[in-house]
Amino acid sequence: MKLARLQVYCPETLGRLELSFLDAHAAPRAVTLIHGGPGTGKTTLLRAIGSTRPGHTVVASMRASDAPCYATTEWLLGIDEPNRMHALRLSSPNSPEEFAQLSVSERREGVLFDRLAKEGGFVFLFFSSLRWFSKPAMTLTAPERTLARYDVRAFEPPDDATRSDLARDTKQALAYAAITASLPEGVFDGPSHGLLGASMFAAIDTVARVYDYTYLGLEPRSLEPTFLGPDGRQTPFDNLPSQLKHAVAIPALIVRSVWGAYPNTSPETAQAVVAIDQPELHQDDSGVVRLLESLVALFPNVQWIHTTRSAALLASRDSTEIIALRRPDAAANVQVHSGNAARLH
Repeated sequence: MKLARLQVYCPETLGRLELSFLDAHAAPRAVTLIHGGPGTGKTTLLRAIGSTRPGHTVVASMRASDAPCYATTEWLLGIDEPNRMHALRLSSPNSPEEFAQLSVSERREGVLFDRLAKEGGFVFLFFSSLRWFSKPAMTLTAPERTLARYDVRAFEPPDDATRSDLARDTKQALAYAAITASLPEGVFDGPSHGLLGASMFAAIDTVARVYDYTYLGLEPRSLEPTFLGPDGRQTPFDNLPSQLKHAVAIPALIVRSVWGAYPNTSPETAQAVVAIDQPELHQDDSGVVRLLESLVALFPNVQWIHTTRSAALLASRDSTEIIALRRPDAAANVQVHSGNAARLH
């Protein structure tokens, strides 16, 4: 699936905004950068997308203290429903009727796709700006119910730092992929585990080389993911530079999720929507530019939606990929500018 349009109505903060994620040919853009200063609602938009999608249509305001916020989204379902030629419209369940404007048939379709999404597909990943890494011991528990499946309803609140520790999920994804790839043929039915192992290794090694590291796989005694550094020393995941750990987590969790959703499809070809709140955090200017370029090349069918304040990242992309959010003064609603106007504003 890919996102086509988003309408957000936050009467006390943003006002009413409408964003298009389609290019000049009415196809979903591969990359969209949402630029804006503090308080312009960048994270709110990502939260609205994550809470209004097939299989996960919930109230957009995560906490009772949040100001009311409503969203309506339009999705092109692609490989998740290849025979469907028109967009699926979904709206926050608490939306005022005059904002949602869904017909009876559209509401029924929403319920139908909520059920279908539980069976697989419809991949959406969100990386919070609060992401961080602890140093947990490597453990694998019930991987067939956790790592080997994609839960379409698993969406952590983007402003809860206690749920943004990516270390355990990343290390488990790397370990499970490496272990299953090393087992003899015939242990698993079908080709799916072979696809996981090969895709994971290639993706992690590609991203590691952006930072002059090489991915070696698992250290056999500890099962810790291990890398070869530019100084020729082996380095476990926990001891990697912070920017590399953050970079590795993105492809690791993408490969795990799309493989769990489409187990007999190569993760490099599967569709997904990946939203990253400020990818430049924990990266220098050249690192964030090279990281995005490598991710887009690795996953050509992924739709990337990033919020950013990085001038270097904006300068590296075409103006048609940029949406700027501006608030003229403290009391005004947010304005949306796109294309060349986004660079000017």
